[in-house]
Amino acid sequence: SEENVHNITGTLKLFLRELDEPVLPYAFFDDILHILDGTDAENPPPDTLSSLCRVLSTLPEDNKRLLLRVLRFGALVDSHSCNNRMPRANVATVLGPNLARRPRRADGGIDDDPGQALADAPL
Repeated sequence: SEENVHNITGTLKLFLRELDEPVLPYAFFDDILHILDGTDAENPPPDTLSSLCRVLSTLPEDNKRLLLRVLRFGALVDSHSCNNRMPRANVATVLGPNLARRPRRADGGIDDDPGQALADAPL
């Protein structure tokens, strides 16, 4: 049901947010953000996709597996968007910011919110 997909997505979001280090580790954040900067999420140029794939191929194996599962889940949710009102853009907005984030400052804050750039990234 529609309620179930939102509950499952919320639980996944909480799990991702509570990881000690995000699925896309801190060391990868700036490279990924640089690659995606100014990219049209609906029609990314081939060089953007190849650059992103090159960076993602260097992820630790556990991170690659988890990222793949999250992306597959997002695609599954999107495939039922006519029933659950969770099209790709909504799924990306919910899950994207939980896949990558900047490390926290010593005072516990972050310098900026990377959510929009990552939410706009193609699934």
